[in-house]
Amino acid sequence: MSEHEKIIAELQKEIVEKDKNIEILTKHNDELRSLHHSIRTRLDALTNYITRRARIAYREGIDAESHYDLFVALGGVQELSMEFDAETERIAPPRILPKTGVNMLDIIFEYLSEVCDKRKIEFTLNVRGNIGELIREVIPSDKLQVLVSNHTQNALEAIQEAIEKNDNFQHRLVVTIGMEGRHFLFSVFDSGVAFNVETLMKIGKVRVTTRKSLSNGNGFFDSFNIMKECKASLRIIEREPNNNFTKAVAIIFDEQGRYTIETYRAGVFAKSKRYIVIET
Repeated sequence: MSEHEKIIAELQKEIVEKDKNIEILTKHNDELRSLHHSIRTRLDALTNYITRRARIAYREGIDAESHYDLFVALGGVQELSMEFDAETERIAPPRILPKTGVNMLDIIFEYLSEVCDKRKIEFTLNVRGNIGELIREVIPSDKLQVLVSNHTQNALEAIQEAIEKNDNFQHRLVVTIGMEGRHFLFSVFDSGVAFNVETLMKIGKVRVTTRKSLSNGNGFFDSFNIMKECKASLRIIEREPNNNFTKAVAIIFDEQGRYTIETYRAGVFAKSKRYIVIET
């Protein structure tokens, strides 16, 4: 198959996928339109009734019967409002995740999406290009899956710990995978708790865990070894807490093999040749 034919085949595949998504969203919109019409009609009728009774009360003075009628009508409005909330929650828009071109990665992201829905975490997946094609010369697919699994799970646990401390804020998890500039990148942004400083200093040297629960530390250690094999750079970015703590782990396949920490708390890191600390 020529390069031109491969591009056409990829585009045709993408069109089929988008057609499926359009079909799902169209069905969802039809349900919402029907619900809106039903409740809108009843709300209009109640509004008209309340307006009419209010005018009578204004002209003739409010009596016990009019007062009771208005009270009942307002109760009807509240019932309709509750019904609308319940029905729209039932037919909430389906989450349609972008496809990566790697079946196992798509399964991982589907699972991640379901977990986030259950925990009321806002999840965003950004896919830039066909990942299967992009990683061919960069990293074996099974090793990329290890990186994705390890770091999304770490982020989920950090967010869960933040929720347990204070669940009044909207928590977020953003995963980006694909090209950034000239390099392939995988990054995880989360609103979870901060990394332990000592843990960050030991990453890749010993098996240390970034998790709250008991863990053997294999995840980040294995990830670091995979990054070394691929000469990928690890960048950890921290932002000063503001309601929610925000941080990101980015793995950039730039053949540089650098370990960089961009942080607002640079003063607490000991000097080391292993990593670069940048104060933000």
